[in-house]
Amino acid sequence: MNIVAGRNALFAKQGRASTNAIAEKVRDLFRRDRAMSDYYNHDLSGGKWDHLMDQTHIGQFGWEPPIADAMPAVSELLVEDNAKFGVAIEGDVNIWPGQFGEAVLPAFDSFQRRRSFVEIFAMGRRSIEYSISTKQPWILVTADAEPRLDRRYWVDVDWDRLPAGNSSGTIEIKGDRGTVNVKVNATKATDEQRQAAKGRFASLTGPVAFPAASALKKDVGGVHWDRIPNYGRGDGAMAIYPVDSPSVLPPEASPTLEYPVYLPRAGTYEVTLEVGPVMDFVPNRGMRIAVSFDDEGPKVLDLFAHREEEGFLGKNWTTQVARDNVRYLRSKHVLVAPGQHTLSIAMVDPGIVVQRIVISDGRLPESYFGPPDSDR
Repeated sequence: MNIVAGRNALFAKQGRASTNAIAEKVRDLFRRDRAMSDYYNHDLSGGKWDHLMDQTHIGQFGWEPPIADAMPAVSELLVEDNAKFGVAIEGDVNIWPGQFGEAVLPAFDSFQRRRSFVEIFAMGRRSIEYSISTKQPWILVTADAEPRLDRRYWVDVDWDRLPAGNSSGTIEIKGDRGTVNVKVNATKATDEQRQAAKGRFASLTGPVAFPAASALKKDVGGVHWDRIPNYGRGDGAMAIYPVDSPSVLPPEASPTLEYPVYLPRAGTYEVTLEVGPVMDFVPNRGMRIAVSFDDEGPKVLDLFAHREEEGFLGKNWTTQVARDNVRYLRSKHVLVAPGQHTLSIAMVDPGIVVQRIVISDGRLPESYFGPPDSDR
């Protein structure tokens, strides 16, 4: 219900005629929630569990349950009697035609072979007519078979037809009321890059992301990292055992997680650790971990480095714990050469549970879960 309500808000901003149908779907899901609660209370096992599902639970904005279940807000549009169409692309809330700037799909990368999409939708009550075609044979466009109010086209790359290096192409969407050109950028690795990146997390165009549990582990003196299955937002995370192990500060040896990566450019990279929403529960000690590339000195990060100003929970508790179920630690590293590197994460204090790692040399796109995991 909340996901569909979010889609309704986006569609209203984009002026889609389907906005009103999506609003009605939210209302239907709201009613369905009540029907599920009533069934559990009155019908299941002959009403044995009556009142167990009485607690209000929709529209909760604080610690206490809401006074009454409140459906998420929805928008409706006054749809005009015309045949206007709009085009939306993955990763952008804007629509074309009429938007300032080009429509550019997220870059395609031969190290991270993922498809993207374009959506074409009516903005008025009349049916729309258009054609969609590609300017280059290596751009593949396939209509989605799933029934939708708006038509989605999946975009992929025929890598066998593409030379190594950077290539650009265009998808043309043409109708009576205008033409929209969607730009497609693709980067294909050279044979040398492919060989260097073999068995490593790699990207040519964007961030590299991977689960913490994919590490090579190095134990020290019986203290070790181990996987907690089904923990957090993914299918597992890494934690230190024994949980009461003494803290270790660099340069003293400590249990380490190592990740082989391939980074195509020299420069400054930011490493983001997604860790469990731990609190500052150990007096007179940090909640620290160390991050380094290759032979550089480890950078010690403390989840509660500003505990004196921010207090026990930290200023981002509401966002990172109540909403995201994850805290973030970030460090910057200068790599003087592109190519093969090893990222190391070393224990300083036990109690930190590492879920996922993201490496980027640019601004990350806005998203709740961050970039998808890279191939290896």
